[in-house]
Amino acid sequence: RPVWTACALVLANLIATDLFAWIFTLAECEHLAAAAPSGRVRVVVLSDPQLTDRTSYGFLPPGPLLSAVMLLSDAYMARASLMARALHPDVIIFLGDLIDGARSYSGDELDAGMKRFERVFHFPQSLRVL
Repeated sequence: RPVWTACALVLANLIATDLFAWIFTLAECEHLAAAAPSGRVRVVVLSDPQLTDRTSYGFLPPGPLLSAVMLLSDAYMARASLMARALHPDVIIFLGDLIDGARSYSGDELDAGMKRFERVFHFPQSLRVL
């Protein structure tokens, strides 16, 4: 029982620390956006987001563990997208691969991957995304 209690405390600490870091960073992004001079174009660059998929980890067979890894990866990317939106950019530029294994996707898989990408990053239609 002490081992499970220690694991639960470590996990709770990790979650709380991660949440605090994201909240602090979000507040800082909003502060920076409010302080930016008007009349300038605000550009945010997101480098190499690479959504995790079935090709990301060869040692993970399709199943619940891979689904959990993808869900956690999507949640992390969605929070990064929230930070980017908090800066109120005029343009967002993506650099690098958007989806890890997209080069080996069929047409239907690519469509599903892009829908997932749009769901995770969820940028408003008014925002220019390159």
